[in-house]
Amino acid sequence: MLAKLIWKDVHKVMRSGDSVRSIQSIIGHGIERAELRDEIYVQVMRQLIQNPSPRNEENLWTLLSLIICSFPPSKPLLRAVHGFLEAAGAKWCSTHLSNSLPRELPPSSVEITAARRQSPLAIRVYFLDSRSLSIEVFPKDTAGSVLRRLAGKVGLLSSGGWWLYSVCVERGEIVK
Repeated sequence: MLAKLIWKDVHKVMRSGDSVRSIQSIIGHGIERAELRDEIYVQVMRQLIQNPSPRNEENLWTLLSLIICSFPPSKPLLRAVHGFLEAAGAKWCSTHLSNSLPRELPPSSVEITAARRQSPLAIRVYFLDSRSLSIEVFPKDTAGSVLRRLAGKVGLLSSGGWWLYSVCVERGEIVK
């Protein structure tokens, strides 16, 4: 039953490319249920094979890149996915597939937009001494990797003891 819902969402993404909810739904199912991950990979890869529409193909590659950044395929499928990506010349996807760990949440609409543009997110980090610094964040980045990179930029030898907080002024949210 879920595989059929995922299939419908894959087609929505393929045709419109602008369906954030569908992308989040597909990836959310894969995050929540490891047994669906291979099904998701296979459905998207099958649609990419000899797809006659460049627009549909572009939408599917965006979806696949977000899937790769969200959860890995099973070990038996991993080799086939690597082969598919190498045959397609998708080096970025292949590189990130090797380091793939499951996310806790589907990508946000901002992350999806960045993936469509094939560019990192630029975030501004504010320090307690009123300084700020811009840093690029990629879909595969974790809070820990961002913190280590940030520590390197400001000359800290270690990122231990430091925390990142996300503040959304519009919604009054602070997330640690």
